[in-house]
Amino acid sequence: MPELPDALYAQIRALCEQGDELEEEDQFAESIACFQKAWQLLPEPRWSWDAGLWILGALGDVYFLNEDFAEAATALREAMQHYPEAPDNPFLCLRLGQCLAELGELEEARQWLTSALETEGEEIFEGEDPRYLDLARDGTFPEFDETESD
Repeated sequence: MPELPDALYAQIRALCEQGDELEEEDQFAESIACFQKAWQLLPEPRWSWDAGLWILGALGDVYFLNEDFAEAATALREAMQHYPEAPDNPFLCLRLGQCLAELGELEEARQWLTSALETEGEEIFEGEDPRYLDLARDGTFPEFDETESD
């Protein structure tokens, strides 16, 4: 893939760093706006730039954390479709599988979660809802009802 001009790369990198900082502060809408601006700065065709993969991955992550599973799945599916190395990234597989599980697409979700498990082991599921590891292991994904968790 060709390299971005230095000034443009620096601008995109700064927006992504700002997006990461905002995400860490749970300011998801602002974080999403930064990543979207970075995506828009990529010259067409956007898929021809390495930076596009990490921008889409970051968008998918922050949408997931904001519980906007449909938007997260869209960004992550775009990454999987257009970047040949994306399906080898266990974090992207984890996030896409989680989003699809939340959307009720359990068969495809299990495929992505199993890929993350096989590539990275159970460690990648640490700190995540245990239902995702259950889905990867045995195909079960129980409904979660917060009112019953007391």
